[in-house]
Amino acid sequence: MHTTIWRRIVNARAAFRISACGFFCLIEILCLGSAKAQVSIGIDVTATIRDTTATPEIVFSLRNTSNQSVEIPRKVLPWVQQTSVVLVAVALDQPQDPLINYHAFQYPPSDSVVVLPGETISGSVSLRGQFRGVEELLLKTPVLVFWSYQLRTPDGAESKRFGGQLVVSKSGRNT
Repeated sequence: MHTTIWRRIVNARAAFRISACGFFCLIEILCLGSAKAQVSIGIDVTATIRDTTATPEIVFSLRNTSNQSVEIPRKVLPWVQQTSVVLVAVALDQPQDPLINYHAFQYPPSDSVVVLPGETISGSVSLRGQFRGVEELLLKTPVLVFWSYQLRTPDGAESKRFGGQLVVSKSGRNT
């Protein structure tokens, strides 16, 4: 399924107006991360779309894959602080014009959450709260959302980088 989406995007090269080098650099930044990063936090991160009555949401789930408890400051969770996760959205029929991603000023929480071995915690990000005009756009066309996240703690520990893409349709279902 992801191959089909990528084929559609590649076939629409003229609409993208992004050089091959720039496109592959964007994919590396969003999905692959830096090869120099030291992996020291054992987590797995996934993202799905949840349809709500107001607007679709991206639900992030973070699972502790290590055999030790992991203490994570809430301010670095992808659903708490908007600047902790990279989100880029484009309309499938207008991929050359990314939606404007705006960040409202937030006072980051100062507490932490302890995730036990094998435990999963989740939270959501409203597309309406992240992208201006997304509700009106979804009435016309599906939206492709790229995401990238790397857990970094204040003491310098970090996980590997996670990322992917989600297609959001009018109904908010992940396709």
